[in-house]
Amino acid sequence: MSDPIRAEEPMGKLTYMANRMINRLEDDEEFTEDISAIVMLTDHEMNGVCLMGWDDDVEALAFLFDNIKAIMKVNGKQMDLVFLDKEGIELI
Repeated sequence: MSDPIRAEEPMGKLTYMANRMINRLEDDEEFTEDISAIVMLTDHEMNGVCLMGWDDDVEALAFLFDNIKAIMKVNGKQMDLVFLDKEGIELI
């Protein structure tokens, strides 16, 4: 896997595909502006992620981790996350 790159426009096959999926959502007759999405694709060598409707990437990741925790819980597992930054520890 290469080093991650943050870009506003698709940069490779997987991010182009993820971006097209997001565009399809926006074209759906039931789409409303309050809908947010995370599309993650992999070919097991590279990854592609496209975010839509989030104020920032950290907000999208907090949502993603919260949903992963819920999936783990319904499967009888517990997942706890601790994020370390320059200001200390923040639990989500």
